Amino acid sequence: MEFCSANFYDTTTQIAVNSNTLTAGYVLSRDIRRQYTSQGFNNDLTTSTMTISFDETTTIDRIVMLGHNIKGMNIYYGGVTANAFVLTGPTTTSQFTGNTETSLYMPITTPIAVTSVTFDFKSTMVANSEKAIGYILLTAKEYTFPRVPAAGDYKPVLKPKELKHELSTGGIRTHVVDQKWNVKLKYKYFSSTDRDSLKTIYDDHETKAFIPFNTTSGWDGIVFESNWTGPFEFYAYSDNASSSGFSGSITLEET
Repeated sequence: MEFCSANFYDTTTQIAVNSNTLTAGYVLSRDIRRQYTSQGFNNDLTTSTMTISFDETTTIDRIVMLGHNIKGMNIYYGGVTANAFVLTGPTTTSQFTGNTETSLYMPITTPIAVTSVTFDFKSTMVANSEKAIGYILLTAKEYTFPRVPAAGDYKPVLKPKELKHELSTGGIRTHVVDQKWNVKLKYKYFSSTDRDSLKTIYDDHETKAFIPFNTTSGWDGIVFESNWTGPFEFYAYSDNASSSGFSGSITLEET
């Protein structure tokens, strides 16, 4: 469970693809129903390429992909194919030949300063399909929670933004515009070090990517950029003794 920086790219002008430019911007949206899809690359012998460039040299240590159908791909930086990322999982290097996961959480072993990240999409899970990708997050870890909260202290809600129309018969018709995550976390017995780290995150008053159950295999794909709303509560002692640590809650609302 961790906080990461907001996505390091945020405009379509930073994305270059070798086909179907009109849909490239969809990888900026967490809504994986809207995908970037290649055009004319529905052959596993052809490679669809996407390069994301940064305005300045940027240090990253997390690559996230959601809602994709990619079986074989290479990921590298600086425009040079030899510059493969060294990952802690799901592969040692960022070269995939038999991927079966539609959502990938890829931690980079050592944070690395880059000017661009390139994805070479080579093959698809269903052979000879167009390459499709729902969301790409390029980010860096800012804080790792010391533990996962108890089930009763973790309350995730996927809230719809919907238009509701009552028909003359009394029936209801709805139109869901979008869905956004709202998460409440409660913790006890936090050390002063963790409290101070959380205070730094809070004081940024900046969007952070939240990844609740990050794992390099069998990942549930839940990740979203959020704002920490409400007060900072972690100055309350968890027990009568100050050495017991601190308690508080966090409310995160998706941007």
